[in-house]
Amino acid sequence: MILDTSFLIDYLKGKLHKGAIDKMENVHIAAISCMELYFGALRFGNKEEQEKILLLSSSFAILDFDINASLEASKIMYDLEKKGSMIDLPDIMIAAIAKANNQSIVTRNSKHFSRIEDLKVLDYQKLNN
Repeated sequence: MILDTSFLIDYLKGKLHKGAIDKMENVHIAAISCMELYFGALRFGNKEEQEKILLLSSSFAILDFDINASLEASKIMYDLEKKGSMIDLPDIMIAAIAKANNQSIVTRNSKHFSRIEDLKVLDYQKLNN
């Protein structure tokens, strides 16, 4: 499974139980999420947060946006555009990485990800209730 950026933000902010990830198996982070997190920390000039993100990123297997993911992203963009239900490009790229690697996504943003066909989406807010 891939931990989406929204999950990682909540985890870094301490909104999730620290053992939440320990209960999960086969956990990955998409390189796109690392980019989003690090950009946010740079934007706000938060050196401590930058260090946390680097540490978090080194703790998990990182799945890259490779050629297979780029082809999946093209299909996802085409389908969403046809339906008139486009989502943000980073979310498309994360979903494409998940599909290319046969992974589910753990997110708070199930509204966006559920628009993508054949993508298993786990809303961690509903799992924790």
